[in-house]
Amino acid sequence: MERKPINELTKLKVQNANLSLQILQMQANQIVAERDKVLLAEFHRLRCTFDDWQLDEATWELIIKKKNEGD
Repeated sequence: MERKPINELTKLKVQNANLSLQILQMQANQIVAERDKVLLAEFHRLRCTFDDWQLDEATWELIIKKKNEGD
């Protein structure tokens, strides 16, 4: 297998893209954490547990999860 070095400019562009991706991943994690914080506050307000309900993001309604037989 033959190896060939890449252009220095290409290397810098790839590194920049990787850094941009890392920043986007951190921002996405912050957004998800804020969403979860808001949802937990709403679950507390409604006096229900996170495990028993799921959020329908199309209608923004909480839907009770079906319990298994024997639960």
